[in-house]
Amino acid sequence: MERYVQSTLPIGVSLSGGIDTRQIMAYIDGRRFRIPCYTSVECIAIALMRRLARQVAAACGQSHQVLRLKKDFLSSFPALSQDTIYISDGCLSACDAYELYLNKLARQRRTCKINR
Repeated sequence: MERYVQSTLPIGVSLSGGIDTRQIMAYIDGRRFRIPCYTSVECIAIALMRRLARQVAAACGQSHQVLRLKKDFLSSFPALSQDTIYISDGCLSACDAYELYLNKLARQRRTCKINR
C-alpha cells in the first residue's frame, strides 16, 4: 500500500463502505496522508452504505464527497459508452459508462496531500 499512497500523481479512494475499502483505509495513516474519498450515489443506492463510507473516511481523518451523475452525463453517453468498452477491452459494457464519468469527476476534484 505504501507505494500506492505515495504516488506523485493525484490519488483518491472510492469508498463503498465494504470490507475491502475499510481494510485499505485502515492502512492509511490519516496523520501522514490526505487522500480524498468518494462515494457514488448511483453505485451505492443504500443510505447505510453511504453513511458507513462517510464514517470510515472520518475515522481515518480523510475528506469525503458524494459524487452524482450530472445532466451532461446523458449528452456524453454515446462517447462514454464507446470509451468504456474500448478502455476495458470489452470487459465493461455501455451500461458501465457511468464508471468512466464518475472517475473523471473524481479526478477533477481530488487533491492528494502528503503531510511529512
